[in-house]
Amino acid sequence: MESSCTKPDDVVKSVLSEAKVIMETKPTPLSPQQIELAKYFIDDVFKDIQDVISHRESLGLLLIRAKFVERCNNIFYDVHQLRRDKDKRVKIQLLKHNQAFTETVELAIKEDMFQLEHISKLREMTESFLGGRRPVEWQLKSDLKL
Repeated sequence: MESSCTKPDDVVKSVLSEAKVIMETKPTPLSPQQIELAKYFIDDVFKDIQDVISHRESLGLLLIRAKFVERCNNIFYDVHQLRRDKDKRVKIQLLKHNQAFTETVELAIKEDMFQLEHISKLREMTESFLGGRRPVEWQLKSDLKL
């Protein structure tokens, strides 16, 4: 007797088909607001790195540096409208698109945690993908009348 439910094989095929379409669809470009938030994150977290270095707080520094490198890597994918592969294949994927960035990410990860040479270079490269560093002073644009 045939069930009115979909067969498990059909469900798997359908899910795989949908996943393939999603993976083949180019992500949307970052909005101006997303770019500004990314610039703010880079600036803010880099200042945190500098602050924690001055206090010689190693655990906090390791955590913040890891978060910074991860976010810079994600920004690269977002700006270039790429879907990120699994971490075990990220280096191969990044090398196809930007060898200098790939090397900088790797050097920033391997760098002595209290050094800023490669993590600073990673910051500069990431900011360049976003159109440059955020201004020191922000100007709020609004139609709000107080």
